Amino acid sequence: MDIIERFRDGYGKHTKEIKIANIDGQLIALISLGNRKVAMIDLCDIELLSGRSFYAQKRNDGNWVARCSQDAKLLHRLIESPEKGQEVDHVDKDTLNNRRGNLRVCTSRQNNLAKDDQPSYKHWFGVKRVYNYFRAWDAEEKKWVGKFSTVELAALHRDQSYQEEYCHSWAEEPHHPYGFIQWNFDMPQQVYEMDDYLFDRANDAAIDSYYTAQDLGLCS
Repeated sequence: MDIIERFRDGYGKHTKEIKIANIDGQLIALISLGNRKVAMIDLCDIELLSGRSFYAQKRNDGNWVARCSQDAKLLHRLIESPEKGQEVDHVDKDTLNNRRGNLRVCTSRQNNLAKDDQPSYKHWFGVKRVYNYFRAWDAEEKKWVGKFSTVELAALHRDQSYQEEYCHSWAEEPHHPYGFIQWNFDMPQQVYEMDDYLFDRANDAAIDSYYTAQDLGLCS
């Protein structure tokens, strides 16, 4: 990370220090929030600070978020502008990383799917060992099922149950739920479509941030 500028008195309504940095060619703003917490946004979104200041708030789940002092709105929701009832998922689970390529609008069920991203047994998702056999988490029955002789068979059952349970999107879901699931074996096409969507979001933000840097006199 290369720091290319410091706004020690903040920017706009936000009076805490802001650092402008280059991370692998991406221009970002690091926003000091207090409590030794820093939020990260694409530089192109820095105008959100023109009329707002933000502070760090700890959620009930232990994660920290950036909340607006003026109207209590969350920074990631201001960036994504979700509709009523929709949520915003942080892909890397860092709720202070509010770069566009790390955010995706989703429903509550998709957000819950995304949170369930930790392997249950070694590197396998939705599998646990019981004595000399394995059990699989069944997405439809919402419980551990089966007595599988190998971890691979249990993992296959788990993946198949998720494919069947989440094969259809709800009307209010902007993305297919498959893109929020960690898979053990071959990933459905919708997962690659999600990757492409996030890549395009990050790429567009990088271009917009370059022009923002020019407007701020940070590059020629």
